[in-house]
Amino acid sequence: MLKAAYTNKAMNLAEDIVSQQLAEKYQRSLKAEMNKKKIGPRMRKAIREQASILNTKPQWWINLNKGLLVEFIIFLVLQGFNFFTNCWVLVPALTVLSRMRSYQQAQNVTVLNFTAPGICEDLTLWDKAKIDEEVTHFEAVAIVYCLFMALTSILLLTHTLSWLYTLYLSMEKKEIGEKGRSVLIKMKLVFLLGASLLQDIPLSTLTAEIFAVQQGKEGIICWLCKVAGGCGNQKELQSYLDQSQSFLVLNIVAISVTSLWKGISSFYRWSRIPNFEMFFIRACTSLFVGFLFIIVILTPAMLVLTYRYYEPNGTGGLIKDLIDRIVIIGIIFWVMVLTVMFCCPLLNMIRVGNK
Repeated sequence: MLKAAYTNKAMNLAEDIVSQQLAEKYQRSLKAEMNKKKIGPRMRKAIREQASILNTKPQWWINLNKGLLVEFIIFLVLQGFNFFTNCWVLVPALTVLSRMRSYQQAQNVTVLNFTAPGICEDLTLWDKAKIDEEVTHFEAVAIVYCLFMALTSILLLTHTLSWLYTLYLSMEKKEIGEKGRSVLIKMKLVFLLGASLLQDIPLSTLTAEIFAVQQGKEGIICWLCKVAGGCGNQKELQSYLDQSQSFLVLNIVAISVTSLWKGISSFYRWSRIPNFEMFFIRACTSLFVGFLFIIVILTPAMLVLTYRYYEPNGTGGLIKDLIDRIVIIGIIFWVMVLTVMFCCPLLNMIRVGNK
């Protein structure tokens, strides 16, 4: 009898367990049917399509930080455009230098064989010393331009490789972490400083110098027109002058756009505070810093235009007034930057010494 009682208890326990499992299964089926009714056929179809897309995408694409990829593409486009405009300035300058050298060796180089309309009519006769001086100066400018172009190429290649390495780390792991973010910020700040000192400032200044020595009634374009011909009417002369001007304008536009982006992106990443987003404040401040960065970068080039192309106390219309304002604002910020660069290390040494 005792054995029968234990058997009945075991059977009752098994029946209770099976009943409970059946009840839970029934509840799950009811919930699934209710969810299907709530989601609807269109939503279920979209979920299935999304799941199929995720299943077909490779893992590295899923892990890749799309924000870093977009920033890398913007970097390639802007820096490529900037580098292209620098090449576009250099190649015609080397062509002009080659023509100057060829006529420098001619016996009648001091004779103005041809007439040219417009401002070139008042060109004074250059002696041999003046011609040699102009050729030597233009050659020196071209050589320095080539030197900075080589340094720029090395810098861009290095920065591109660092970007590719950053994207590779992102493909391995979606979140690059605090250490990776710190490396990215340092990389952008180093590139910001290097690109400014080795590309934007020197090349824009040299472009302004190339423009200044070619333009005007005492410029190289007028001299070549008078010596070699090719400027028989005002239209032909203006085409040569406009070509030199277009190189300068396009180069300044390229440098302005790239400097704006570098100032915005670098300051935005540098101003990040953990656990405190402040997106709109950081974005607006970065935009303001980007425009100030443009003015600082273009100040040396504007100084060259002011004293080499325009007369310092003369009138040049709206463009001259704009250049003067950029120079004034730029000089103020250059003084502030140099003061901070000098005072901060000094104050840090005093603080460390007091400790």
